[in-house]
Amino acid sequence: MPAFFDYINYIFIAAIGYARDFKVKQGGDRNYITFYSTFGFFNSKIGAKNEYQIELNPSCTEIYFYKGDGGYKLVLQKDETNEWKSVK
Repeated sequence: MPAFFDYINYIFIAAIGYARDFKVKQGGDRNYITFYSTFGFFNSKIGAKNEYQIELNPSCTEIYFYKGDGGYKLVLQKDETNEWKSVK
C-alpha cells in the first residue's frame, strides 16, 4: 500500500439493488464515484459486492456519489479533526 494514499472502506447498501463495480474521478480535493449495477434482474446478486476499498489522495476532503440524473451528491466529508463524516 503506497504511503502517499489514504484508503476508505465503503459498505454499499442500497434499496434499489446491488453494485458490481465503481469508477472514481478525482477533481481537486473531491472524489466523484459512480457505482455500476449488477447483471441480470433488478435485484440480482450476480457479480455483486457490498464492500469496496477506495483509494484516496490525502488532499481529498469530499466524496460525492453519482445520483443517476447526471449529478452527484455529497455523501462523505472530512471534519475539522480530519475524520470522515456522513453528510445528510
